[in-house]
Amino acid sequence: MSTPKERPFVALIGALLFLAGAAFTALFAAAAVWLLVTDGDPPAWGIFAVTVPVGAVGFWLVRISRVPLGEVLNI
Repeated sequence: MSTPKERPFVALIGALLFLAGAAFTALFAAAAVWLLVTDGDPPAWGIFAVTVPVGAVGFWLVRISRVPLGEVLNI
């Protein structure tokens, strides 16, 4: 039986999606808190429903690429 091989290109795409999802989720959370505190318009929760799955798909791509997340993100 052969050993599973790493897929660095899939890991790169996954890392970019993961970072984008994490960054957009953090920005949306900050904007939502600001809007709720200042009695502004209610935040568009649909955006949050899109940003979290983007990060989750990125994390999943890194997992199936068989490359460690820390190595992909160069930590």
